[in-house]
Amino acid sequence: GKYGIGYTSMNAQLQEQPRAGIFHNEAPGTYYKRRLDEASASGLKQMLRSPAHFKHWCEHPDDDKQSPALTFGRAIHCAVLEPDVFASTYLVLPADAPQRPTAAMLGAKKRSPESEARCAWWAAWDADNAGKIMLSASDYDRVQGMADSARAHPIARGLLAGGDREVTFRWQDEDTWINCKSRADLYAPGEFLMDLKSCRDASPEGFARAVAAYQYDVQQAHYLDGIRACGDSIRWFVFLAIESEAPYVCQPHILDVRAEERGLNLRNRAMKRQLECLTNGRWPGYSEALNELALPAYAYYMENEQ
Repeated sequence: GKYGIGYTSMNAQLQEQPRAGIFHNEAPGTYYKRRLDEASASGLKQMLRSPAHFKHWCEHPDDDKQSPALTFGRAIHCAVLEPDVFASTYLVLPADAPQRPTAAMLGAKKRSPESEARCAWWAAWDADNAGKIMLSASDYDRVQGMADSARAHPIARGLLAGGDREVTFRWQDEDTWINCKSRADLYAPGEFLMDLKSCRDASPEGFARAVAAYQYDVQQAHYLDGIRACGDSIRWFVFLAIESEAPYVCQPHILDVRAEERGLNLRNRAMKRQLECLTNGRWPGYSEALNELALPAYAYYMENEQ
């Protein structure tokens, strides 16, 4: 490694990394594999919490698989970025659909006419819609409302008209030599990168709180480093915030200089911490020392109100 220390022994136990560069058709299953010796925006956020959290996140990828929130988030991305794909991939169960038959009903040797009708309806439905993703009627309407709102905003509509979807960047960090990756929702070479965020509050004040809480500034710093390492530069990094409740207000945002600096500092801290853990093979929690706890300032405001 650059610092004269390495983690060759650990790398030898892991498969080869995908090659560096910009990839427009990398399969999601390839990109979303998690590795201890690879840095992604999601992994760096875990590392900022603690190395132990990052290691657990890498080794238990199924913990967040197929959660309702993840399914809803993917549906929003698809509806906004690829409406034709959304129309052919997602569906909503008809209001008059019978209840799905139970395992006992399906395994019964003799069924009532009502049970037979239920089983036949669902057998036909599953056959006709194999491979499609089902949303509840309320979630389907919310997703469509969010997508319509994005396309109605003049700036967002212009961004969505161009660029490439789901573009993967792979590179090696020049300070730590850790292999890195990022995946842009929408990327126009030399112009902009857009990342779609579902949120409760897309206002400047509300979304600023979300950026700080979810460390979207770290994500931006990581993505920009990847674009530069892959030989490109962009004019704008845009967060497209869309509220997930009616009227689904959409607002594009760019970070100010101070927010950009915070993201870069946090990203560098996480990268150095990951290198240390890879080098010594230890993935500690918050601290290995006895901690003296100071209460947050608001606790004393509450005390003074009594």
